[in-house]
Amino acid sequence: NVFQNRIYLSWTEFDQYGSTSTDHKSRILCSYSSDSANTFSHPVRVNDIDGDARDNDNTVEGANTASLIDGTLGIVWASENKIWFDKSVDGGNTFGEDKIIATQNAGWNIKIPYVQRANAFPFIQSDGNNFYVVYGDSMFGDHDIFLIRSEDAGNTFSSPIRVHNDKPGNEKDQFFSHFMVDQESGYIYIVYYDRRASSHNLFMELWVSISKDKGRTFNDYKLNNGIISPAGSDVFFGDYNGIDVYKGRASAVFTGLDEQGDLAVYNVCFKEEDLLTNSNNKNYFGGFFNNKDSLLYVHFYTEIKGETHLRLINEDGDEIK
Repeated sequence: NVFQNRIYLSWTEFDQYGSTSTDHKSRILCSYSSDSANTFSHPVRVNDIDGDARDNDNTVEGANTASLIDGTLGIVWASENKIWFDKSVDGGNTFGEDKIIATQNAGWNIKIPYVQRANAFPFIQSDGNNFYVVYGDSMFGDHDIFLIRSEDAGNTFSSPIRVHNDKPGNEKDQFFSHFMVDQESGYIYIVYYDRRASSHNLFMELWVSISKDKGRTFNDYKLNNGIISPAGSDVFFGDYNGIDVYKGRASAVFTGLDEQGDLAVYNVCFKEEDLLTNSNNKNYFGGFFNNKDSLLYVHFYTEIKGETHLRLINEDGDEIK
């Protein structure tokens, strides 16, 4: 198409970030480059209805883009407990009428225990012919990850599909989703934090859900060995995970705590056939100290039969009673 090889960017513009004044608004802008990011076009406005400037559920945020093989450009964002979509058929020069394509019962600014802040922003990808949108929602009470699909260039979208196979409404959160479509196979890979194995909905694992039928069904797999400890409700943990995939080879990045309890960014590379035979480490330990309530939270699991003794040692080598 005539818009081939364009790079599109979309973002939120604030009149005054964090303002509670009704005079200050937010809006979605889009720009493109046709020369490998050496220059970008003058930004154009995408959304029809302003958001507020508070950086909260009624602010228009989380904008990102994908394009179809015919050049149709789609943009999604979140605001007012809804997922919004708009599209351009002239290479990002003009946009149509905003469309609500999904509901977010808890908004995009979600509350995750012992994570300072968390979002359920939508992400959009394309396999060339179809748009896919992944986002977080709490329609079953706890936070889950969902996918919707458009097979007609964004004119209509499917009903939401829950992408992980644990029991709905089990009070175990899945959050910080990100996804990619393998452009060779069309398979969809969605990565996210998952608390299904944590008895009190505190500790996480990194999971991936893979669909081979355009998002109609999914298989889900644990990616990391052991557990991922949150940093506590007063420590910024990050806003996003990430994933890329090509010809069945995937690479996911995520945040966790290292052995010293400091924040670190980790990477895991995988192929689905490896996950089918990966039993993961069945003996693991993790924990974090939450300053707000001055409590130490510990999680451990073992398949070794017999008595288990747990000793906590401080940095001076003394046992904590």
